[in-house]
Amino acid sequence: MVAVSTTFMCLSDTRGVKLDENKQYPFSLPLPRVDVILHSGDLTQCGSIRPLKDALKLLGQLDAELKLVIAGNHDLELDPQYGVEEGEQEECAEALALMTDPLAEEAGVTYLEEGTHSFTLSTGATFKI
Repeated sequence: MVAVSTTFMCLSDTRGVKLDENKQYPFSLPLPRVDVILHSGDLTQCGSIRPLKDALKLLGQLDAELKLVIAGNHDLELDPQYGVEEGEQEECAEALALMTDPLAEEAGVTYLEEGTHSFTLSTGATFKI
């Protein structure tokens, strides 16, 4: 097996940041191109549909072959158990559907739920999360 150099950008807690307005922080434009982006939670402050759509648009601005997203504790509507407990099953179903709908696809986002996931990049690099 040949080792293939692969670059990752690991993010979390972006909670609605707007890249074009975030100039004084390291997470601002321009960002480097990477092979894989792993966003490991808290795309939003409270998880509702509008902020999730905004988060997908933000991820669409980033240059990577693969963009992986895992929900965090602030992404409430992505947790079906939260929906049952709070009587918000419809909102949760809509939020989960959003993570695989055309907006997510256009942004290049792959939403990960529990389990082990395997990926192969165009360079031939393979990895599991």
